Amino acid sequence: MNNTSAVFSNHLFVSSNLPGKYESLIMWKKASIIDLYNLQNHSYLLSFYIYDINGKKMRSFYIDDDNLYALIGSKIVAYKLRKSVTENFKTKTFQ
Repeated sequence: MNNTSAVFSNHLFVSSNLPGKYESLIMWKKASIIDLYNLQNHSYLLSFYIYDINGKKMRSFYIDDDNLYALIGSKIVAYKLRKSVTENFKTKTFQ
């Protein structure tokens, strides 16, 4: 079951309510895990963490270019996405 998701540049970002088969339960208690998928070829690319703030989990998020904006508790937090995430946006997805 998915908690929240966002689409940017033909990529799907998914934050799930359930831990994945290979995800650490220790990390699951400390952070929200976002999985990134390529919508063009239906492939999984990578996962990354958005850490809880004051024991509060991420409630929603928005992607804009190389930034992720998250609502965590009552705070809006901005993150710069790493190159390992954004380099996926630069590949040609349509001919």
